[in-house]
Amino acid sequence: MQLDKLDKHLHDQGAQIADVLEPGLSEHDIDDAVMDAVGLRLPVEARTWFSWHNGTRPLTLADGRPGAAYLPTGFTVMSLAQAIDDCQSSRMIARDQESEGLYPAAEWWAPSWFPIAVGAHPALVTVDCAVPAGEPTPIRVVEWDYGEGWDAICAESLTQAVGWWVGLLDRGIYRWDSVGRDWEDNWDRIPALLRQTRLV
Repeated sequence: MQLDKLDKHLHDQGAQIADVLEPGLSEHDIDDAVMDAVGLRLPVEARTWFSWHNGTRPLTLADGRPGAAYLPTGFTVMSLAQAIDDCQSSRMIARDQESEGLYPAAEWWAPSWFPIAVGAHPALVTVDCAVPAGEPTPIRVVEWDYGEGWDAICAESLTQAVGWWVGLLDRGIYRWDSVGRDWEDNWDRIPALLRQTRLV
């Protein structure tokens, strides 16, 4: 999935997130925790993701400001515990929508969705646990106030999404600014089709 290449870019560029990424979990621990909490078995790509890193430690700079402990996309890598909490919270919100007569719960948050990362809006990067065992998972960026297409598939697989990020880092379109201590991107150089995915 090129996660090793992503790790190398984060470390080689001196990005702050590289210093606070937590070690990954065993697949056994991942499977048990998710099944016990939300009754799902994660797709193989999602298990690989949480085996890579289990979220990040809090990052506070010397002047008291929060550090840029996120990927160049702006997404924060969730811990498995945080992802479980957000999955449960999203299911509760969906049930509330249904009880108020607004939307069927499954249309607001499908029972098979599970988050792995979060953006600032907040926007939840989700996998779909309904795929057959061993198969790649489509990726959505679930952002309820986005408007039409809020639940559209944004990438065919997590492998594809991570490949996009690594490709943009390879080309220098994503770059860590060691002076400003944040990620920079050359938005105009990102292909238009990628910009529309909401994953870059």
